[in-house]
Amino acid sequence: MLDEAQLVPTGYLEPILATMKLLCEHYRVTFVLCTATQPAFEAQEDYPQFPGLPRGSVKEIIQDVPRLYSELKRVEVEPIDTKTVKTWEEIAEELKSFDRVLCVVSDRRSCRELHALMPKGTYHLSALMCAQHRSECIAEIKERLKTTEPVRVISTQLVEAGVDIDFPVVYRAMAGLDSIAQAAGRCNREGKLSANGVLGKVVVFTPERKPPAGILRKASETTARLLDSGLADPTDHAAFNLYFSELYWKVNSLDEKKIMEILSPDMQDFGIQFRSAAEAFNMIDDATQKTILVPYGEGEKLIGELKAKGPERGILRKLQRYSVAIYNDQFYNLLNRGSIEEVIPGLFALTCKIEYDNVIGLLVEEIPNDPQSFIAV
Repeated sequence: MLDEAQLVPTGYLEPILATMKLLCEHYRVTFVLCTATQPAFEAQEDYPQFPGLPRGSVKEIIQDVPRLYSELKRVEVEPIDTKTVKTWEEIAEELKSFDRVLCVVSDRRSCRELHALMPKGTYHLSALMCAQHRSECIAEIKERLKTTEPVRVISTQLVEAGVDIDFPVVYRAMAGLDSIAQAAGRCNREGKLSANGVLGKVVVFTPERKPPAGILRKASETTARLLDSGLADPTDHAAFNLYFSELYWKVNSLDEKKIMEILSPDMQDFGIQFRSAAEAFNMIDDATQKTILVPYGEGEKLIGELKAKGPERGILRKLQRYSVAIYNDQFYNLLNRGSIEEVIPGLFALTCKIEYDNVIGLLVEEIPNDPQSFIAV
């Protein structure tokens, strides 16, 4: 089973589909692709070079999907103006008018900038918060949603898969069609508004900052083109095949590590470089990121135990919940300002609690701006 199949990295799509095809045709394996936004994994008539699965091999398990989409419709997407760019200040003012609203943006920096403009008590969610911190924050959001108190959340796309929260209003910065649909899945999710004949409200806006370069930006541009070409509803089931087909056509490579070449038999001895292929197939690119431990909650005690006892497996397993992955330039920024130390060979930890904020997480580019925070009590 492939859950959230639309998240399969495009740079590895060719070897993944080739493996699936091999297993299906020669080993009678059946794959179940689970997603509300089905990617276009089959071979494309208009894109003959696409290394897709045989046409007709991907079949819906659920019958009459368009009818189900129509009957289960829970949100209304407001008309989208792709040409009008909005500042974070403008978006913040719109969000403040709702007592319960979720806004999803495409990168950590945007998340922090928008969150800083929101009223005190607004929740922040991003991967600069360790896993334990995010889990506690999401649990608190869910509990607060059961009350009548205001609940406003600014988040990166991490809420778009596997996070079960339900808001009457969801804002989404321009993104791929699948991301917009997944964000819309956090609006009127439980259908409570529908019971009263009301649909949830989804607003898609174009921010000043474009999504990060690469697949996220290509996905956003593809969506904008489809919308400008007449697509009225970005959650329309019929649009996903067209969207993914165009997106796969635009990406630089569907096999960026040349894995298919590595797995081709050497013509001299018919050897296949399995080890090289395994090393190249790395869906999370560790080369561009480093992980550091943060003293959030129990993390501080566990870091102390790690220093005292060394790399015991139990301690390291628990510390996985108290780690944050950051880009290399951010890592060296922290290292140069003395904010992290090597606690065991190859593993670094934040040296000071004040550089991990209990609302927004690790302060990578920021430093604490409250002078009192530097005074030991």
